[in-house]
Amino acid sequence: MHSTTYSPTAKVLHWLVFALIVAQLTLGWLMPGARRTTPPDVVNNWHMSIGVITLAVIVIRAAWRIVSGPPAPEPGPRWQVAAAHWTHVLLYALIFAIAFSGWANAVAHNWTVTLFWSVTLPSVLPVGAAWVRAFGELHSALVWVMLGLVGLHVAAALGHHFVLGDNVLRRMLPGRVADRI
Repeated sequence: MHSTTYSPTAKVLHWLVFALIVAQLTLGWLMPGARRTTPPDVVNNWHMSIGVITLAVIVIRAAWRIVSGPPAPEPGPRWQVAAAHWTHVLLYALIFAIAFSGWANAVAHNWTVTLFWSVTLPSVLPVGAAWVRAFGELHSALVWVMLGLVGLHVAAALGHHFVLGDNVLRRMLPGRVADRI
């Protein structure tokens, strides 16, 4: 039988991804206009480095979810269980797509992706390919789609907590926080 709450590892990975995405959104907002002739600056490097870390963490998180599985769903209509499942699937897919479209954007700009100015990462996409440039140009649009889906995710969690009065929100909160609400 499945647990009724997420494991401590799943919770840490969830909130770590949340923090990394908040950092990415902040850095993305601060980045200067990225033109083909603009060399990456400090903010760009932080953004690309944290993007690589976010990709690594979401891979670990997806692997953890596959291996350990989510807790049993809260009782409710099947459409809610299905909506929660597909929202999670789409969030994972969007985070992957955003990370790779960001990498494609860097390749399209002929930037070298380095992890905090120290480790040069290989170009995972062909330099100069038209599809790479097109995929890179989707980066910002995908971020907006993810923000909409995150808004829906948060609204659903708050609705479950404050309207339906169930444990959907508490299951992902750290123990002490979950005990207080």
